[in-house]
Amino acid sequence: MVSETMSAACTYAAPLGSGPHGLTESEFRLLLNQDLCATTKLAEGLQAFVEDTNKLEAAVLGKVREKI
Repeated sequence: MVSETMSAACTYAAPLGSGPHGLTESEFRLLLNQDLCATTKLAEGLQAFVEDTNKLEAAVLGKVREKI
């Protein structure tokens, strides 16, 4: 039998502005948008994630079709 190690009571949502630098979401977004390198790298990472997700979905779909 597996014992429960976490429950919903153990989780909480941190309020905005309580991050390590005390930034609100809008302050974070402004700073991110002002940093061209960070914005570019984030966009590249998101695009690569979408491409990899599409490849994975195609591979899984191909395997499922083989079984049918």
